[in-house]
Amino acid sequence: MRDALLISELGAGVPLFLLAIPFAMYFGREHTDSRSVLASVSEFFRSPMFIALVLGIAFSFLKLPQQNIVLKTIYNLLGIMGNSIEIFTAFVVGLMLQKIPIRQLLPAIAALFLINLIAEPLIALGGAHLFGLPPLEDKVLVIEAAMPAGAIAAVVAARYGCNGGLASALVIAMYVLSLGTIPLIYLLTISI
Repeated sequence: MRDALLISELGAGVPLFLLAIPFAMYFGREHTDSRSVLASVSEFFRSPMFIALVLGIAFSFLKLPQQNIVLKTIYNLLGIMGNSIEIFTAFVVGLMLQKIPIRQLLPAIAALFLINLIAEPLIALGGAHLFGLPPLEDKVLVIEAAMPAGAIAAVVAARYGCNGGLASALVIAMYVLSLGTIPLIYLLTISI
């Protein structure tokens, strides 16, 4: 199970925080030129998400006493806050939804469906077989790859000047489509 968590965090968390946010910062700007690349990079290293990532990694290396009542209270509070992020993200995505004609959404939905819900799990399956992963890790990797993009993608898009309404609609569309693809991918993993 530890390996599955590691695969999940390295496969989703690190790319989100180190790649998606700078891309959103850059493409969310009205004018994209060479100066805006440097401005985006500078802004990224000063962003709360990057600072939180660095602080989280730094604190993970500290061997703080787990039985200290103050630290235990802080950890519990942070755990509650962490668990509430999913609900708040869902509210934000719902609030950002806009009426967008389906004809405008279909090309983006089709592209995301093919890339995110079909190609990614198949590439993960090929990679798992190529590297000879044990059966459990193989299945976890493929099913993890079959998951739709997190709702946080819409929040990041809106926060950094991209089209949050479009991102919200696409996130919801991928969630609905994944209701069909995840069981199919699961059946594929147990049959191989």
